Amino acid sequence: MNVKLVRWGFKGLHMPMIAVGSTLVCTNKQISLGLGCTPNSLWNAYNQHREEMDELRYTNHVPKEFLTAHKVELGLS
Repeated sequence: MNVKLVRWGFKGLHMPMIAVGSTLVCTNKQISLGLGCTPNSLWNAYNQHREEMDELRYTNHVPKEFLTAHKVELGLS
């Protein structure tokens, strides 16, 4: 699997993305920063619209070693 870090910027917002093949994905924390909301409010929106958002989820496709190596930049704990 071809996975790499892409440093993407949009209107002054630094948003590191994970490229999995030709698909760009990001963490929930990055999405909430981009939308200007808290991770909890994003979680609440997800729970209210789960059926629609489940199509957008991209989980278990990034190796744990990659996430560990880039956890600071991706905002992971």
